[in-house]
Amino acid sequence: MRLLLLVCLILSIGIVRSAKPSPNVVNGLVDGFRPPATPLVVSDPYFSIWSACNNLTDCFPTFWGGQIIAFVAMVNVDGDVYRLMGTDTFTPSGQDQVPPLQQISQQVFPTQTVYTFGQSDYQINLTFTTPQIPTDLDLFSRPVTYLTYTFTSSSTHHVQFYFHNTAEVSVNSVSEQVEWSRTAVQVPDATVMRVGTLDQPIFQTQGDDVKINWGYFYLTLPNITDVGLTTVMTAWNVAANSFANQTPFPGDEEGPRECQDDWPVLAAWWDLGTVGGGDEVSSVYTLLAYDDIYSMWYFGTPLPPYWRRNADDSNQIVSDMLETAINEYLDLKQRCNDMDTELIGAFNEIGGPKYATMMSLIHRQVFGAMKITYQPELDTAWAFIKEISSAGDISTVDVIAPASPMLLFFSPELLRILLLPQLYYANNQTNIPYNLAWAPHHLGLWPVANITPAEQEQMPVEETGNMMLMLTAIAQSQDGDVGYLYDEYFDLLQGWGQFLISNLPNPPNQLCTDDFEGPEPQNVNLAAKGIVGLAAYSILLDMFGETEESQKYEAIAQNYTQYWTTNAYESQDSEFLQHYKRQYNLTGTWSIKYNLLFDRLLKTNLFPAEVFNTEMQFYASQTQPYGVPLDDRNDYTLLEYQGVIIGFNNYITTNISINGEVVDYAQVLIDAMYLLGDTTPQRVPMTDWYYCANGTQIGFQARPTLGELYTPLLIKTWNPQD
Repeated sequence: MRLLLLVCLILSIGIVRSAKPSPNVVNGLVDGFRPPATPLVVSDPYFSIWSACNNLTDCFPTFWGGQIIAFVAMVNVDGDVYRLMGTDTFTPSGQDQVPPLQQISQQVFPTQTVYTFGQSDYQINLTFTTPQIPTDLDLFSRPVTYLTYTFTSSSTHHVQFYFHNTAEVSVNSVSEQVEWSRTAVQVPDATVMRVGTLDQPIFQTQGDDVKINWGYFYLTLPNITDVGLTTVMTAWNVAANSFANQTPFPGDEEGPRECQDDWPVLAAWWDLGTVGGGDEVSSVYTLLAYDDIYSMWYFGTPLPPYWRRNADDSNQIVSDMLETAINEYLDLKQRCNDMDTELIGAFNEIGGPKYATMMSLIHRQVFGAMKITYQPELDTAWAFIKEISSAGDISTVDVIAPASPMLLFFSPELLRILLLPQLYYANNQTNIPYNLAWAPHHLGLWPVANITPAEQEQMPVEETGNMMLMLTAIAQSQDGDVGYLYDEYFDLLQGWGQFLISNLPNPPNQLCTDDFEGPEPQNVNLAAKGIVGLAAYSILLDMFGETEESQKYEAIAQNYTQYWTTNAYESQDSEFLQHYKRQYNLTGTWSIKYNLLFDRLLKTNLFPAEVFNTEMQFYASQTQPYGVPLDDRNDYTLLEYQGVIIGFNNYITTNISINGEVVDYAQVLIDAMYLLGDTTPQRVPMTDWYYCANGTQIGFQARPTLGELYTPLLIKTWNPQD
């Protein structure tokens, strides 16, 4: 259909923007793409490890905030030793350094990252697999990433592999005392080593760019037939030099000591023997796991991770989890392969290989900001999300909202259990009374939820509208199952509905989600969110059986929409095309109206197609190399809003032109999005706040808000256009 429309445009109009050369594509992704940072182990906000270099051997992996978490991998092929991961920080006898094996490629799939190395007639793959499948809460909450080494060759070779990790993975400061053990947890037919801090200060470290310093990191090594395995817990240089020099590992060292004191490591050495020849594929794997014991402090109640629920024996449940992960390895690898293939196919159908490449990059970034916990008092799963790199807050509602298109696409239930802790708090079911007329902004500073209403960053219309929109979307996706809302939260929702009525259609001076812009009165985009939020609540009321009340809210939303379309509109002048203003009372202003999205998703259809037509053509007139600025005040934007505009392409009834030429405007923005990922100079997990002219990061990285880039895919599956 898209090709047919393009041909029709060529025949009827005669002009289209010149086509760019097609990129080289491998496995549905752009070959040679340079991620700003590559996800390796990304399970939750604390277990989040990335590579910020072009080659895996150019630097050590790091935490999302940039702190080193030294993982090292090596290979010995016929007596020649090469690095596969980590820098050359050790010197075996007779060599100046351990050289890197040539990296041929890296590909980032939604659930896996694959590095390919090679020399002469052999090839080695290092694959990081994190099977966070969002429809399976047990699996999604399991803190395990598989690291698989694969060797293939047309001829035979003697092959050995090596891995080690320092204790940096389990400390916030390298001066902390750490201890290690291989006896605390036992798994049949596997070697298990663990490391963690001596003091185990659970919940004592709070904030944004901080690492966990309680719980334990586990290196688990399954026994593999015909593969020799030796392990050691010792100083980093002792273990690495033993492998590089082909001298046996010494015995384990005793602890505790500081993490930085000779950098104690958990190390493994596999000897595959003589392998290769023909189609033979030889592989070994290890499990990289982290048990945080308790994940969240929720107003006086410590919440364990969901996989740890009902644990009678702390060590036994870890053993059971690791054993299950080993037994399911082959099945989960296949499930991840299938899921990656399916998603990349869907991404390509929406926006081609550039869109697929960027969506694959942000997939684990979004899910890796979440934590699934067990609420023992209610015997249920609760989810939390961290506002990474912009505050460190717990379950910020206006961070959940932009992540929600991805969550709605995969699992509306996951979004529902993410909102439950907010509803519980707002409904005065915690030990801290909540006395505000509007929805809360967040729950506390990660990982301690204990905020008072007075300590909130107040975004009254923003967060109240967000809650109405998301709760309605969940209800629509779950066949109107709203019993839990009606039974427990009807009075709360009624209060929120009345609050929106009294603060619209012209919101007073207040913050919106773009709080770095400061508070703003008469915010047109914020008003749109609140108005659609009222219409959304009318849908919920109808599901509740409150027909008369539903009709009242629907009528109010329609009246407010008329006010919006009349007072926000600004006709064409010498500087700007016709558009809708940033503030009702300020001419010559404009902004991205991303808040119109849910009007179409929920089928409230308050705003006519002409609003979308007008706004989209205006955005096209403002497009810069890296996207559309947020508004008229600055030359910067948020990446997630580009995804919304791409989605709006489904709602327009006119052609979009740039400089007089008809364009596929969605593809224009996809090209800009890809350009950002491929060329932004900051080597950090994907930023979403940057300058449109040059792609330079202003702030924010690794944030889950990029789930909003799923908007075009959600529209296709949730609300397809005829």
